[in-house]
Amino acid sequence: MSGTLKGGGQPSDPRLGRVPQPDERNQNYPIRTLIGAPPLREKVWRLLAKLDQGHEGACCGFGWAHELNALPVSIKVSNASARALYRRAQQLDPWPGEEPTYSGTSVLAGAQAVQEAGHLDEYRWAFDADDVLATLAAHGPVVIGVNWHAGMFKPDRNGYIAPTGAVLGGHCVCLRGILRRRGSWHVVGRNSWGASWGSGGDFKISAKHLAQLLEAGGDACVPVRRR
Repeated sequence: MSGTLKGGGQPSDPRLGRVPQPDERNQNYPIRTLIGAPPLREKVWRLLAKLDQGHEGACCGFGWAHELNALPVSIKVSNASARALYRRAQQLDPWPGEEPTYSGTSVLAGAQAVQEAGHLDEYRWAFDADDVLATLAAHGPVVIGVNWHAGMFKPDRNGYIAPTGAVLGGHCVCLRGILRRRGSWHVVGRNSWGASWGSGGDFKISAKHLAQLLEAGGDACVPVRRR
């Protein structure tokens, strides 16, 4: 069981370890200046890894580890390596303390840990659902940190999660594709709760619900040059 969440508070579920870290400088690095406005198309980036963070608030390390494992540039990252990224992110973030006394970290600190490990030359930010859709269609996966609602713990029979019910904490996941269904766009993501969760670790969420999560203080980080 993880300890107190970084920045204060106690997670209602120990796996919910995403802590918001607003940084005005992120506004200077939009992904749109690089990818423009590509036409949307269905695209799901291949991701074979199905990592499991266990009961620690290590989601930011594991969200980034899933991104590293995914195409277009796949780097094999194990559960142990994902946990090491999380530990390093805890040291890089602005809050004192580490596991097991303090749980969680930020998407930004996760990006910094990945960059420090030599897997990433540059990262940028998507600021709304349209940015995320364009990135998934034309560039690659996106790592997001959002509020996690009660209605998001278990996908429905069609594999969808929805931001319904109380906010129980913050979580980080990797988005890896978009689909078009009945005239609207939907996003495919990989959670870090093992292959038995969802559909082999995957979930789907409507673009409308993704927009709702991002507007409620979510962040979305995009690797630009991986190695």
